[in-house]
Amino acid sequence: TIASSRAIIELQRQVEINNSRRYQQGLSLIDNWIERLITEGYDREAFFKNICRAAQEITGSQLAVFPVVNRKDETYRFYAATGLQAEEIVNDTMDMGDGGLCAWTISNNQNLLINDIADDGRAEIQLADKFNIKTALLTPVTLKDKPYGALAVFRTKDDFDEIDEQLISQFSQSVQMAIINMQLVSDMISERERAEVTLHSIGDAVITTNVAGEIEYMNHVAESLTAWSLDEVRNRPVQDVFRIEDIETGEAIHDVVMSCIEDSIIIKKSILGLISKNGNKKDIESSISPILKTSGKAEGVVIVFHDETQRRQLENTIKHQAAHDPLTDLFNREAFDSELSDYVYDARNNNKNHVLCYLDLDHFKLINDTAGHTAGDQCLIQITSLIQSCIRSEDVLGRLGGDEFALILKNCNSESALKITGTIIKAISDMNFTWDDCDYKLGVSIGINPLDKNTRDAADAIRKADLACYTAKDKGKSQVYVYQEQDSELIRRQEEKYWATRINEAIEKDRLRLYAQSIVPLRNKHAIKKHVEILVRLLDDDNQLILPDAFIPAAERYNLMPLIDKKIIAETFAFIEQHEDDDDSNTHYSINLSGNTLNDDGITDHIKTIAARHGIDNTTICFEITETSVIKNLQQARLLIKELKSVGFKFALDDFGSGLSSFQYLKTLDVDFLKIDGSFVADMVNNNIDRAMVSAINEVAHIMGMETIAEYVENDQIIRRLQDINVDYAQGYGIEQPKPLEQLFAKEGDRTDSPTLKIVHNKP
Repeated sequence: TIASSRAIIELQRQVEINNSRRYQQGLSLIDNWIERLITEGYDREAFFKNICRAAQEITGSQLAVFPVVNRKDETYRFYAATGLQAEEIVNDTMDMGDGGLCAWTISNNQNLLINDIADDGRAEIQLADKFNIKTALLTPVTLKDKPYGALAVFRTKDDFDEIDEQLISQFSQSVQMAIINMQLVSDMISERERAEVTLHSIGDAVITTNVAGEIEYMNHVAESLTAWSLDEVRNRPVQDVFRIEDIETGEAIHDVVMSCIEDSIIIKKSILGLISKNGNKKDIESSISPILKTSGKAEGVVIVFHDETQRRQLENTIKHQAAHDPLTDLFNREAFDSELSDYVYDARNNNKNHVLCYLDLDHFKLINDTAGHTAGDQCLIQITSLIQSCIRSEDVLGRLGGDEFALILKNCNSESALKITGTIIKAISDMNFTWDDCDYKLGVSIGINPLDKNTRDAADAIRKADLACYTAKDKGKSQVYVYQEQDSELIRRQEEKYWATRINEAIEKDRLRLYAQSIVPLRNKHAIKKHVEILVRLLDDDNQLILPDAFIPAAERYNLMPLIDKKIIAETFAFIEQHEDDDDSNTHYSINLSGNTLNDDGITDHIKTIAARHGIDNTTICFEITETSVIKNLQQARLLIKELKSVGFKFALDDFGSGLSSFQYLKTLDVDFLKIDGSFVADMVNNNIDRAMVSAINEVAHIMGMETIAEYVENDQIIRRLQDINVDYAQGYGIEQPKPLEQLFAKEGDRTDSPTLKIVHNKP
């Protein structure tokens, strides 16, 4: 009956929902356990036991075991087991030829799911009778492509299903990284302990004392760091030489050596400040250990320490660069958003009044397009200095990107904000920027949004200030506009209608224009010979070509990017099919996917359908997703990558290095290429830190089996630097300007010039 059919459909839907929820919960458990394994994985026995506990919790099993292979004698040993009476089998050794479940899984490097052990002959040698188990699920664990062991879970009655298998496989892959981390940490700890026992550490400073705390010996490294010689300090109290203080508070630390002697304990300090004889301060890491007699009493101490100053300075520099715009040294978007969140909280909860200002330069694009990016950069530096001269020391200025800035005026009302922003507008309007004997005049449009107890959050504050800024531009530029709640709906509707109509019309009228820019190999003769990135332009009704920096931000803001991305994919695939006979290089294509598209439930099926329709070789298609969009949509990104890679598509992580959490997320993503953020590449010839960042990212990517692509390659010097550090591919204006996609396979004599179009950067 109809009612029965509906009931069945509803039941199926509920099952799918429950399965999806169970899978997501399992992924969350995996993330939590892997983080715990990596951060706590110093005790080998506890480490493997926690792996078993995690496997039990993730799959809801009654028993979990972790057999590890000994390849020398072809055996495997149960390193850990949890559940039931698991401790009885820990450290039991089995023959790899015993024909059992574990041996089969390890040897065949395949998952094994058995929902009735009684009917499987391989289970006879295992522990079915001992633990009264009914079902088994095993997955292999490999390290460096070699068998390491297996992860096995068992239940006493319930069956395992496909979701259990997916989760245990996912956990097994993540466990591999945790094991490598544990081994590295264990080796480091062992090495450090040996160094402390033998009082020898290459490159470390060493000081020894007698039972009274008087110095008996120090090596040349200690002499260098303290600025004292051994002859000067022999028999002097150690606190006269080893003067230390708290790195955060600057308070002197006393009696630490005598405490070590009296209590016969090792005292490890993380980072301390060391004051030398001449008053210079160094950041050090130290360890103070008692020298024990056979009776167990201390007869002195040995102090081992090393200089951490340079490392901490580099660490602070990297942290600073991660939070600051490399051109202007202002807060970048992420760091500014964090600051803004604090001020919004203060306004909401402490009844404080602050003001957020959104600044968008007028006529800046003209400088960039006519005088070049170098001129544009110099102009931005001057503008930054000018704005800073108009604001107070306690105010917060950030560069959001391009020619857009944001400003927080602390403890300020709207009236005072209007005075300050008026000063900024006048200063910039009066500024005369000269480049190559040409004078340029600029302006700035400013939107003001007062922060008070009604401000919802940082994103809401930025949105309102942004809308106010656009309104200021509409009033004639070099204007300021204060956001008022009562007209917010009108502004929102005008904004949405403008961009939604314009972009939708462009798609319907087939006015998106695809361009291609080459990605060339730098070092590997077996690399992809021909590889291009697909770029997009918008042709408006006036036959003007609009660059993506004008319409993509608005399209992302109003969730129009999935329409654009799908259109680009369809047109690219149609082009590939049309030019199949012209392509003798097996060209590879990179296509960008936005953060909004990652959240489109139908995008994977859409891509598969269009690819099948045009007979696409999926292995020639690489989808690029930015690091920022991945971090914001991590679970969706993982699922999309997994599903599309299963049918051959490749993935690249774009703009890598621009976020604070880059390496943390990278290890969880199965991507093929890493595109190094152009902000590091552009100045790597002149900036040692940028060059070090590019080299570090490239090395990590290669270790993880990924190939690297450097963006913003503008000249031959950068190319040579990239080749020196073995970057795989390069892309940028120094290699090739983007060209219309239809000219990709045109021969030199057959190529026709595109219509002359005026390039505009258009904003509402």
